[in-house]
Amino acid sequence: MPVLRAHRRVRREDARRSTCYVAGLKVKRTFRLPVATVEAVRELVEDRGLATTQDSLVGMAIPDLVMAARHAGESQQFAGTNEDLGLRTETDGLERDFGPLHAESWPD
Repeated sequence: MPVLRAHRRVRREDARRSTCYVAGLKVKRTFRLPVATVEAVRELVEDRGLATTQDSLVGMAIPDLVMAARHAGESQQFAGTNEDLGLRTETDGLERDFGPLHAESWPD
């Protein structure tokens, strides 16, 4: 458990386990991971030097995963926009009206 200095500690009960959240500090968590995943993290840190610690490697990877999931969701959300006749008509009109201005602003 992290050393608690003048920070507020909040305990939230979960049906599966109790988790301690500490405002302003890093929190140690335990995860059950496949051996291959643990070995891959160790290799990336110790053999390839991608991060200084295993925790920092995971800390760098999670935001990338969150962003990839967000992009996948947005891609799925907007997948049908090319078939939307009303949207296509509107974007064609915008291109017609503002296309010459775009060419002036961004010459090739």
